[in-house]
Amino acid sequence: MSKAKGFVLVFLILGLAAGGYFLLRTRPGPPPAEDAMTGVVLFGYDPDGNPSWRVEAKEGKMERDKGELKDVTLTLYEAGDPRLTVSAPGLSFAGDRARFTGGVTVLLDGEDRLITDEIAWTRDTGALSGGKVEIVSSAGRIAAEGFSYDPKAGRLSLDGGVRAELSDPEKISAVGDVAEYDSGRMTISGDVQITAPGETYRCKAARYDSRTVLLSGGVEGKIENGTLAADEVRVDDEGVTASGGVHLSLKLGFFGRTGNGA
Repeated sequence: MSKAKGFVLVFLILGLAAGGYFLLRTRPGPPPAEDAMTGVVLFGYDPDGNPSWRVEAKEGKMERDKGELKDVTLTLYEAGDPRLTVSAPGLSFAGDRARFTGGVTVLLDGEDRLITDEIAWTRDTGALSGGKVEIVSSAGRIAAEGFSYDPKAGRLSLDGGVRAELSDPEKISAVGDVAEYDSGRMTISGDVQITAPGETYRCKAARYDSRTVLLSGGVEGKIENGTLAADEVRVDDEGVTASGGVHLSLKLGFFGRTGNGA
């Protein structure tokens, strides 16, 4: 074999060896393994060391800062005390953003519950938000197109149009623009329309609190045999009470009667 041919052969062998080494070094390795877990319990704390949230799940899998959990319960705390409890079949998360899916129930105050399809949760702020929602309580139901929860204010806001059906102290239907829920109290505001047996009212705000409905902000009503206008109208177990610039017009008999109050 000539020296030239031997040189070429050695060069080819070295080239093949270098190419193989390069391929072995650059070939992608297997993806990071996901850690499967059962009986998951996770915690979060505020700057003062008080618990801010707690997540419990039947099982799940995690990969670095993202993962999925099943049969999940989230408890949000306020000043170290439980404030809200969120339950859902599934939870997916990445970084500080998470989403509850599969039909979500939020336990509010007492037996009051919020029901929706999905909820977005920002872990670092504790904020919750979602689409169509319904709040069910012993007093009735209230539904809206969207909602958000601000843990700092401790209030649940409903928006996109609100519809309420109350049966305590009597059957009342209400429609408004937005609403707020706070510790069992509900306030509907905007262009509020109230319907009760034999009566209809229009006002700027309607507040429900412990078997009492308070209408405020230029209340105008049509009642049996007449009309009513006042600054406020209160409906409770004692009946209907109007106050502030009251104007009552009744159609009684042939002449009818009109009265004004303070």
